[in-house]
Amino acid sequence: MTILQKIISKKEQELQKAPEGTLNINVCKGNIQYYLNHHGKRTYIREKNQKLIHQLCQKDYDEKVLRTAQKELEQLQKVSRFYQETGQGTECEAIYEMLDERRKKHVQPIWLPDEEFVKQWENVEYEKKGFREDAPEFYSEKGERMRSKSELLIANILYRHGIPYRYEYPLYLNGYGQIHPDFTVLDVKQRKEIYFEHFGMMDDESYQEEALRRILAYEKNGIFRGDRLLFTFETSKMPINSRVLEEMILNNLK
Repeated sequence: MTILQKIISKKEQELQKAPEGTLNINVCKGNIQYYLNHHGKRTYIREKNQKLIHQLCQKDYDEKVLRTAQKELEQLQKVSRFYQETGQGTECEAIYEMLDERRKKHVQPIWLPDEEFVKQWENVEYEKKGFREDAPEFYSEKGERMRSKSELLIANILYRHGIPYRYEYPLYLNGYGQIHPDFTVLDVKQRKEIYFEHFGMMDDESYQEEALRRILAYEKNGIFRGDRLLFTFETSKMPINSRVLEEMILNNLK
């Protein structure tokens, strides 16, 4: 089954549960007003009835997606072509982009544009780890406090190259517990998260053991280097090389 067939089936099922009627949106003296049109009758929808507004906006969007998907599928069948499973690049996606902003906020699209996807990903709120009172203060170009100069360097490289990241976002690893990877980076094209760890005290034997235990924990949880895991090392005598670091980041994350 192609992605378009899945969309058609899903939207047909959802539309069966949708409320009757259509939504009209007017602006009166700067105030947005919502109206339900049903059998020629126009009824005012109060602001507090957000559920009905959501449902009618979604219904209108779903109907447009259904009609467009059916048309695309018919065209594809005629020329024996199929879209890739991601569905990226179809006319269905453009429907969301063409929606009025007042409707967009009430609709769950089949595929968010990259810019909107990144925005939502970066705006996720989470509790960060605290700092010791005597800890040195390093602040990135993004304005976040970092724990070390090396993390500061990494954060600034990511930020300057427009690579979305979260600093010390919590992650639970089975058999190990909750950790806070130094950086959780978003691969926008593939829409997957990559964990970037910097091990900066590798001349400390106990630190080495804990670093290896952590890497093994990642692997036991199906997170492998070269796929969804990156890490760098340094010691007091062999600090990280900023030029090499930037090349590594661009080769793996850009």
